Amino acid sequence: MAVQHSTLTDTQGLHEPKGHLTATVGQVYMSDGAGSGVWVGVQKSQAACLKATSAGATTGLTTAYQALNNATLGGTIAWTANTLLVMTADTTAGYINIPETGTYHITFVGNIIPATNGSIFRFTLGRDSGAGIVSQEAFVETVVTTSGVVDSNLVAFSCLPAVTVGDKLYIMAKETTAGEEFTLQGANFIITRVG
Repeated sequence: MAVQHSTLTDTQGLHEPKGHLTATVGQVYMSDGAGSGVWVGVQKSQAACLKATSAGATTGLTTAYQALNNATLGGTIAWTANTLLVMTADTTAGYINIPETGTYHITFVGNIIPATNGSIFRFTLGRDSGAGIVSQEAFVETVVTTSGVVDSNLVAFSCLPAVTVGDKLYIMAKETTAGEEFTLQGANFIITRVG
């Protein structure tokens, strides 16, 4: 005859799942049916969005990738942030902080107006894992050849990288020819955890 766990009255019959002392906050026990399950993180809805609040011009753009923010480019790009749950964003430095290791869907969409006709710009994802910002152009990169100094040119990319807790993610830009600049308008940098 089976005895329900909820009907046990003695303290020896009541117990936590195996390994509960090594589990971390936000984990649940997943049984494997053989009595040796594992502790796994609970999937949470996490999202963050950095939005360029007004048109901002870059200054000091080079032929090497730089984070698209005031500190590195010396421009006037300003961000506002919307975050969900434990995700955070730094609107001054222009990055989103990763709260948990996992796979994230990352999208960047914006418009640029070049200072020079026919300029070529490249955009990618940047990641700082504690040793400085590293460009991820081997993973995702988009190239924009601008048409005219008054024309708005779409910049867009999307990717699904595996990132680590504490990583800071940036949008990075570089130019093909030194001295070319652009004004960023209506940009959104969106990160959502998917796995």
